[in-house]
Amino acid sequence: MLVEKGIKGNELEVQSKAYVDEYNNKVQSGIQSLGLLEDVMETLEKLSKKYLLFINTATPKDSIDETVNNLGISRYFKEIYGATTKSKTENLSSIVQKKNLIPSEVVVIGDGENDVEAAKENETHFIGFANDWNKWEKQKFQTVKSFNEIEGVLKKYES
Repeated sequence: MLVEKGIKGNELEVQSKAYVDEYNNKVQSGIQSLGLLEDVMETLEKLSKKYLLFINTATPKDSIDETVNNLGISRYFKEIYGATTKSKTENLSSIVQKKNLIPSEVVVIGDGENDVEAAKENETHFIGFANDWNKWEKQKFQTVKSFNEIEGVLKKYES
């Protein structure tokens, strides 16, 4: 769109950044107004005392850092992996390698096909977070519909 308007070079970069920043501000405002789902804070508190927690998202790193800080949940996560030049699969591989984890002892919780793929490619377990848009009713993997279900499901994977 900007190129069609004759905007080039440095001005294109400046205009693009302005649009990205405006979009991020609207998203952050929306997230703040919605807040966290029920039981998220309590569940994260419990899980972080027992497990190493990471975020691996397709959201840009700066944006997810801002979101996590604004929601007051950054303290629960060892590291946050946002969109970079690496895929979720590559990020998960990095987590497993950097932390010397055994893939069969890692559980990925996600709500998208790229989460399923990352878990599969890295030979980890997967729990699907079912919601209205992924429509994960009957899957080959375990699903949950609320945060407070996660702790109980994770017990199945403990040795």
